[in-house]
Amino acid sequence: MEIKIDTPGISFNSQTDTFSAELSDLRIPRLYQHIFGGSPITLINPQSGGRLKATWVETHRDASGEDTYGWLYHAYNPANGRNIKFLFIND
Repeated sequence: MEIKIDTPGISFNSQTDTFSAELSDLRIPRLYQHIFGGSPITLINPQSGGRLKATWVETHRDASGEDTYGWLYHAYNPANGRNIKFLFIND
């Protein structure tokens, strides 16, 4: 699964190097099933052509463990040595 980081609905927090988006805002076919399964994703920067592979690291759940708030992915950018995060919010 490939996701362009300039897709409407994706925001970026430069202080935490974290992208975030509500799944329903992205309107990418089969994204929920892909994220829910913990499959890797490729983040694409259309301006630079850069590509980073992001892997699932954590599922955020409520205290009971029944409701899922979101899924956190991490990617390492060797060009600048930064760890990038992507939080997919289950809305």
